[in-house]
Amino acid sequence: MKVSHAYRMFTPESLEGFLAEARNVARLDHPSIVPVYDAGRTADGCCYVVSKWIRGSDLRRQMQRQ
Repeated sequence: MKVSHAYRMFTPESLEGFLAEARNVARLDHPSIVPVYDAGRTADGCCYVVSKWIRGSDLRRQMQRQ
C-alpha cells in the first residue's frame, strides 16, 4: 500500500486524475505491471493505492547491482 505524503494537497481536479490513473492501471493485465487492487482517499485527505506485494528489491538496488 502506498500513501501520499500528508503535505501533498490535492485539488479536486488532481484527485480525480490520481484516481482515474489508478483505475486505468487496475484494468491492465501484463506480467511487467504490478496489479492495482484499490485506490482512494483516507478520512484525513491522503490518497492511497493498494497493489500486489511482490517479493524483491527496489529499482535503486537493482540498478546498483548492474
